[in-house]
Amino acid sequence: MKLHKFIFQALVLLLPVQLAFHYWPDWALVAGVRVDYLAPTLFLTDLIFLLLLYTSLSEIFTKNRSLFIKLFIISIPLLFIYTRDALSIYESLKILEFIYLSIYVKTFVAKDTSLITKPLRISVIITILIAVLQVITRGSLGGIFYFLGERDMFISDPGIARAMFFGHEFLRPYSIFPHPNAFAGYLLVSFFLLKKYKFTRLFILLGLFLTYSQNVWLALSIIYLVKAINEKFVFVVNWVALFLGLIFSLTLPIISYQLISQGNLFAEFIQKRLELSVIAGYLIARNPVLGVGLGRFIPLIPDVINNVRILSISIWWLQPVHNVYLLVVSETGFLGFFILTTFLIKLIVNKNIILSFILLAILITGLIDHYWLTLQQTRMLLAIVSGLLLSKNVDKINFV
Repeated sequence: MKLHKFIFQALVLLLPVQLAFHYWPDWALVAGVRVDYLAPTLFLTDLIFLLLLYTSLSEIFTKNRSLFIKLFIISIPLLFIYTRDALSIYESLKILEFIYLSIYVKTFVAKDTSLITKPLRISVIITILIAVLQVITRGSLGGIFYFLGERDMFISDPGIARAMFFGHEFLRPYSIFPHPNAFAGYLLVSFFLLKKYKFTRLFILLGLFLTYSQNVWLALSIIYLVKAINEKFVFVVNWVALFLGLIFSLTLPIISYQLISQGNLFAEFIQKRLELSVIAGYLIARNPVLGVGLGRFIPLIPDVINNVRILSISIWWLQPVHNVYLLVVSETGFLGFFILTTFLIKLIVNKNIILSFILLAILITGLIDHYWLTLQQTRMLLAIVSGLLLSKNVDKINFV
C-alpha cells in the first residue's frame, strides 16, 4: 500500500481529535472577547493533511491534470475576490484544504472504501466510549483525553449543554468534539458509512441518543421514513430537500424578524437562532452580491445589534447563523450561494443509495446548524463524503 494511503487512514482515525495550536491576533477578538471560530488554528489533522498533500500531490496532479487546471481558473479569482483581510485568507486556505481532500478521496478512496471504514470504526467506538464515561461522571475525564482535545467541563458549568430525561438532568456528552451537535453529526454520517458493521451501528445509536441532538434525530427519522416507503425514493427526496431548503433559508430572516418582533415567544436557544437569522438577513441586504467576506459574519454581529433595535441577543453569544445557506449568502453573497447550489446539485446527481442518505442527512441538519462549514472535524468529514459523491463510478461504490 502506498504511503499516502496510510496517511489518509491516520487522518480518518484521528479526525475527531481537537488537539491544535490556537493563535490569537487582534482580529480573533470581538468586543474584547476571544472567539474560537475566528482564531487561526493549526490542528493535528492539518499536519496530517499536509503530509497527505506532500506524498500524493504529484500523483493526484497526473491523474487529474485537467481538473486542477479548471479549479485553478475558477477558484483562484474567486478566492481573490473574497480575500479581504487576514481572516478571509485563513478561511480561503481551509476551502483549498477541503477541495484537495475531496479530490484525493475521489481519486483513490472511492475504489477502496476500507480506507475509510476500518479506521472510522475504531475512531467511532473510542469517541462513544469517552461520551458514555462523560455522562456517567457528569463532566470531562481529563488526563490523556485532554490531549485528544477534550473540553474541560462539568455539568454545572455555565454554557454547558445539558438535557432532562425523566426528571433527571444529564450532561450532553461532547466526547472530544467542540459541541454535542457536531459529535452527533459525525456519528450520523458514520452510521451509514459503517453499514456492514451491525454491532458498531448499535453502539452509534447509543451515542446518538446520549447527544440529545434533536436535529440529528429528526434527520434519522426522515431517512427511515423514506426507507420504509422505498429506499430508492431518496433520490427524489434529496431534490425536494434542496429546493425546500433553499426557499426556507432565504425566507427565514423575514420570518424570524416577524416572530421576534412579537416578543420572547420561544425558548432561549430558539430565540437566539432566530435573531442570528435576522442578523444574516441584515448582512445580506447590505452586501447581496459578494457578501461581507469570508469569516466576517461573527465580527459584524455587534454592529448589527446596534442597528436592529428588536434584537435582544448579547454580543457574548458570538456564533455563526445556524443555517449553512444563510451563512454562505451573508459571507459570500448570491455569487457564493450560486456556487454552493451548483456544488450540491453535482452531489445529488448520483445513484448510490447509502451516499444519498448521507447527503439527505447533511441537507437536513445544515438547515438548523452550521458545523458542516465551520468546524474542523465535520468540515473534513463533509470533504470525504463529497469526494465519494463526485467519483466517476459513484453508483458502484460499496462500503466494506
